[in-house]
Amino acid sequence: MARQLIVTEKILEEMETSAIIEMLSEREKSIISAELCDSELGVMSSIMDCESPIERLLAIGMYSVGLSYMDNFYPDIVIGGIYPQSKIVANETTYRTDFNIPVLYKSELEHHFIIECDGHDFHEKTKQQAQRDKQRERNLIAEGHTVIRFTGSEIYDNPYKCAREIIQIIIRHFISR
Repeated sequence: MARQLIVTEKILEEMETSAIIEMLSEREKSIISAELCDSELGVMSSIMDCESPIERLLAIGMYSVGLSYMDNFYPDIVIGGIYPQSKIVANETTYRTDFNIPVLYKSELEHHFIIECDGHDFHEKTKQQAQRDKQRERNLIAEGHTVIRFTGSEIYDNPYKCAREIIQIIIRHFISR
């Protein structure tokens, strides 16, 4: 534990000289310092592509609960990556998703789980925003994707719980067949 704290402090000190530290909220910094160690530096690359604090918190949560290592427990389910700000085409429209998680099942079927982080400022604040979000979701579902939405409050309160819920949804999607 002491080694992890020293490593974490060193990483955060180094981060202070980079632009990323300016992007992080105090909540994000506290979660990073609690979770980050040598083997988890890959989280930083995903955080860099996130556009909002709630997206960064959820990225940290997904890596922390081991989403990318699900195949250690479910060998037939392989996570192809966690891609923030991923572009997906549905109904001849290109959408940018908060996260795209492609999953292979039994090395054959690829299915995309689209994760959306609904902050109050950008979702359902106006009728037009609500209509655009609903149409977008219907188009993604019509293409065969699974859309999972979390409110900003859910993510901020407990990003780990949201990440565990994503894992449960992925498992149920394939195991219940």
